[in-house]
Amino acid sequence: MGILLRDSLKVGGLIAIAVSMMALTLINNDGPPAGMSWHGGSGTTCFTSGCHGSGNMAPNSPTFAVTAAPTFTPGTTVPITVTFGATGRSAHGFEASVGDPDASHGHVGGLAISDATNTRLASADYVSHANPDQTSWSFNWNAPDPAPRRVTFWVTGLAADSKNNSDTYRDSLTIFNTVFLPVELAFFDAHLDGRSAVLNWRTESETNNAGFEVEHAQPSSAYEVVDFVPGAGTTTEARDYLHIVSDLGPGAHRFRIRQIDLDGTATLSQHVELLVEVADAFLLSQAYPNPFNPTTTFDVAVREAQTVRVAVFDEAGRLVTEIFRGSMAANQVESLTFDASGRASGVYQIRVTGETFVTSRSVVLVK
Repeated sequence: MGILLRDSLKVGGLIAIAVSMMALTLINNDGPPAGMSWHGGSGTTCFTSGCHGSGNMAPNSPTFAVTAAPTFTPGTTVPITVTFGATGRSAHGFEASVGDPDASHGHVGGLAISDATNTRLASADYVSHANPDQTSWSFNWNAPDPAPRRVTFWVTGLAADSKNNSDTYRDSLTIFNTVFLPVELAFFDAHLDGRSAVLNWRTESETNNAGFEVEHAQPSSAYEVVDFVPGAGTTTEARDYLHIVSDLGPGAHRFRIRQIDLDGTATLSQHVELLVEVADAFLLSQAYPNPFNPTTTFDVAVREAQTVRVAVFDEAGRLVTEIFRGSMAANQVESLTFDASGRASGVYQIRVTGETFVTSRSVVLVK
């Protein structure tokens, strides 16, 4: 099971498509329903015959969306909404179906309409628009009892104009059976303790939860896994988790958790961000490597934003090169490199001059 974020409206599903490309007459219900619902498996199979060929369909576009509550209870009615944003077209239509993604996408439950001027049943397994002048439609899904652990709504949309120009869209929504609750993440938070990040999160329930990968990134780097925290497997009781990441350098740090099921399915949380401030007025790290040939790298940071100059001098005090000159933001680490290609072996001074300080470190070039 993936993480279910409380109060979330959309849960992603694995998607592939079979596409309908139709003219305005189809939106006006003079032909097959606009946008044959696509199959979430092979990407080429419709639930019913009559797919209208294939073409380019905008996947998961913010212009077109299906929404519902993230969970359902067997034997209840679930309201579903399909909405278009701005498309630049004058008429809109959709078709939707619902299936079990864990059982060859077979149809589940029944679709129903409450307003025939808004939507219509295209068949026992499909619901479609009844009014192409609208951009939002509502219908219901009657969940069976018993019901599978999750169901997916597959929806296609068509936007067209009087010149038969058209655009097709697709979206899907997976909702979960409360009898088989996934890992329900109540919160994920973090705070600093000195130079350590204290991460804590709570799950309200877990199903087949192997555990959590803790991932860390800085603004200039990609996320990396720093540790793994075992999960509780399956439980209906709330559980609290805590993990500490130590020895953080100055600057912004982002953390997130990747929840992993026993079957390998993974879901990411939202990230949290912490700012580690420079402990003193400035930071000049040790250069690495040192001794070096021909390059060495070091970090510079300041607690208060100011103009900074970073230069290298030889043993006689002569300027060799200027590496940095300009404004340096507060608590933002600048990683700098001294390239001594073409220089003679010897001791060099890296000197950092700010508005309120001067500091230096020695490096040794060995050829």
